[in-house]
Amino acid sequence: MLLNFQKNGGVFNPLVRASYNKNTTKQTTLRGYVTGEAKIMTDLKFTSRYSAEYFDVSEDAYRNPFYGDGQAQGGDAFSAYTRLFNYTFSNFFDYRKSINKAQDVYFDVKLGYEASAIKNYTLQAGGQAFPATLALQYLASAATPTTAYTIPRDRANTSTFSSADFNYKNRYVVTGSFHRDGSSVFGANFRYGNFWSAGGTWNASEEKFLKDKKWITLLKLRSSYGITGNSLGFGYYTSLATYGYGSNYTGLPGSAPNKVGNPNLSWENNKQFNVGLDVAFFKSRLYGSLDYYDRKSDGLLATIPLSPTSGFTGQNQNIGVIQNKGIELLIGGKPLVTKNFNWDITFNIAHNNNKVLSLYNHSPVNAGQFKYTEGNTLQAYFLRPWAGVDPANGDPLWYTDATHKSTTNAINKTTQVLDNTKTAMPKYYGAFTNTFSYKGISLTAQLYYNFGNYLYDPYGSYLSSEGIYLGVFGQMSQELNSWKKAGDITNIPKIISGGNKNSYRASSRFLYKGDYIRLRDVQFGYTVPQKYTHKAYINNLNIYVRGTNLLTFKTDKYLPFDTETGVNSTNNLDVFPLKSITVGIKIGL
Repeated sequence: MLLNFQKNGGVFNPLVRASYNKNTTKQTTLRGYVTGEAKIMTDLKFTSRYSAEYFDVSEDAYRNPFYGDGQAQGGDAFSAYTRLFNYTFSNFFDYRKSINKAQDVYFDVKLGYEASAIKNYTLQAGGQAFPATLALQYLASAATPTTAYTIPRDRANTSTFSSADFNYKNRYVVTGSFHRDGSSVFGANFRYGNFWSAGGTWNASEEKFLKDKKWITLLKLRSSYGITGNSLGFGYYTSLATYGYGSNYTGLPGSAPNKVGNPNLSWENNKQFNVGLDVAFFKSRLYGSLDYYDRKSDGLLATIPLSPTSGFTGQNQNIGVIQNKGIELLIGGKPLVTKNFNWDITFNIAHNNNKVLSLYNHSPVNAGQFKYTEGNTLQAYFLRPWAGVDPANGDPLWYTDATHKSTTNAINKTTQVLDNTKTAMPKYYGAFTNTFSYKGISLTAQLYYNFGNYLYDPYGSYLSSEGIYLGVFGQMSQELNSWKKAGDITNIPKIISGGNKNSYRASSRFLYKGDYIRLRDVQFGYTVPQKYTHKAYINNLNIYVRGTNLLTFKTDKYLPFDTETGVNSTNNLDVFPLKSITVGIKIGL
């Protein structure tokens, strides 16, 4: 029955939409590889490898003609088919030569060529005006076609590469590599890039003065520096000047330029320095590692604005330099080891800082709730500073500027502020894992943690609106704590039909602390002894129960959504991570 369902402003009953509409996706995937090796000489071999992946995805969406988003069109539907094939073909020579009789002093040199390609085909179609029944949901039943679109897209990469390693008795290891890569996505003038790396390792625990220290199992110092190129995320034809069809005239098909192109578009370069220390003591009962890295990403791809008189709004260019540097620490150990029982424990923590070093024309770039400026972190929030609620009358308050010295209840008298103390990037994150095993029984539990970042809720403007969206959007339960009488101390302004002085507008009011600890994974398993399985030709039989995202502890009690968000720490009405329990059997033949 539809008579009792109310709709307001395009927001509809989700239960009806789920029952009457359809949205399905089906995917088929095939993967495979083949490799061959030929020994040319005692120390020289040739290897050839070919790997490929094929998948197709079929998507069908239908919105019914009776109720909801499709009602105005008499029902509508959309279908899409995507076929993708990619392959990688590698061929290389490997020359390994031992220098001494013990064969613990040697060098290894590789030289090769690799080619890869992605071939993508997409078909999309849409239609509307469907029969007054839920039984006919495919496009064949649409009276009016609305969309027809198909296009193939290809991209290819090539690489000529070489690498060399020298190992002296596993004490000193020196490595180097050089490769020249080419990509079809870049401009004809800068399609190829040269990249290299160099590194060294000193395994101090193999030195004579430490060899007799039985409590030292491993003491290794390593460092490297290299330049790598990135072509991912650049699209297929980003550098080309293209035409688009659809500019029809007097019923005839017409085309017009839709992208200015850039023949000088080139690789994004990542220059990274790394130094690390690996240690293990008491026969690896205690172990750990410490890493420091400093990576500068140069030639980042971005769209710069062009004068409207050019006929284009912008052009893709390599602009900007961003620096990321930080530390990663891992500590592990085996507190208890017996004949039948083992307890392993690991703890890791990471800290990263990033900074914008350079931008096009040194000009800031507005990016929603962020603003990229030289000298500041990439993910500092750029919002009006929220000051709370006036306890005298329930008005919303904002700080007028970054000094936080004065407040106002008029949003047009405040300015957006770049706040480096409130960023989307966590200060610390990592995991704490325990594994217990007794004979064939094992139990593993992992706690993941994240501290120091802030989460932004753009939908807070709609779901905590103090009256402007009443009857249009459902409101958060926090609105029940709104200001009601003089003297009330609350963060929710007075609710007034039509809104309360723009209180719903984007501001730091909708920032929440992102600190949390989550019991991300718990698994209990039992491996059946082989004496019970070998007669069935089963080498390994493991029965397990696994729980995912079972518990979450957060510090911000007002946070209305899940703490685990994407890299920009922004919620987009995302579905909460599923809490699940899985029972499974692994069989190895």
